[in-house]
Amino acid sequence: MPLRRFDALLGAAGLALGLSLLAIVPAAAQSQGGVDADLLAKELANPGGALSSMNNKFEARWFNGKLPKADKQESLTYVFQPVLPFPTASGGIVIFRPAFNVVLDQPSFDFDTAAFKQVDGFGTINYDLLYSFGNIDPNVFGLGVVGSIPTATDDRIGVNEWLLGPEVLAARTFDWGIAGLFFFQQWDVESGGDIFNVSSLQPLLAYSLGNGVTIGPSGTITYDWNAASGDEWTVPVGLNIGKTSSIGGKPIKYGLSLEYNVVRPKTFGPEWKATFSVTPVTRNPFLPRS
Repeated sequence: MPLRRFDALLGAAGLALGLSLLAIVPAAAQSQGGVDADLLAKELANPGGALSSMNNKFEARWFNGKLPKADKQESLTYVFQPVLPFPTASGGIVIFRPAFNVVLDQPSFDFDTAAFKQVDGFGTINYDLLYSFGNIDPNVFGLGVVGSIPTATDDRIGVNEWLLGPEVLAARTFDWGIAGLFFFQQWDVESGGDIFNVSSLQPLLAYSLGNGVTIGPSGTITYDWNAASGDEWTVPVGLNIGKTSSIGGKPIKYGLSLEYNVVRPKTFGPEWKATFSVTPVTRNPFLPRS
């Protein structure tokens, strides 16, 4: 990977992370003694939670498959994902999560030359809009929509189509953490699913080890209804470790995960994925100051 492209990615990530850190504010779970790290860690692991945050993720992928030199392919992605909750009068929460992607060395196979080419650029903007029902504690239930906006600078970076579909969140909080399932389905808007038709299931489990440290599985199971036989399923097995602490009394979470796709497309697809994340807890900039 040429150094100048890597520097550009780090520059974009550094700018977004710097703006995130500037937006850090004390969270509702703070006390005079400082941040309740275990409570914050559990809330940050809850997709239906009320905390606003700025998630910065660095993702490295290693690929494999039947195509020539498939096992030599790798890519790097930076994802900036604000989490913006909006409380409602009924006690529920509307949560908007847009995700902006910058991709380096995305492998694309050229069948004319029978070789891979590496593609750099901005990816599609993925998002979800979830309504998390209130007053059902310790249960967590949410309904919403998930989609994608075709903003990729190159059609070979992801699926550059308008995507839309439903999502359902069902979870339960415990003294030790949170457990549940997050399901979402996406179809392309143009053809109603002939171009893109993927179902996804994300197991949720975050177990608190104390001192703001959580551990749990990582990864999302997907099924591509349009894929060729043998390429439909992607089933990862992974481990995620998170640490919630504070900088000058302001809450921030660090995460590290590693995933291996035990089932993956036979033709070509990611085999390993490693992620490092930095997530400051912030004030929602679209809400008035209290």
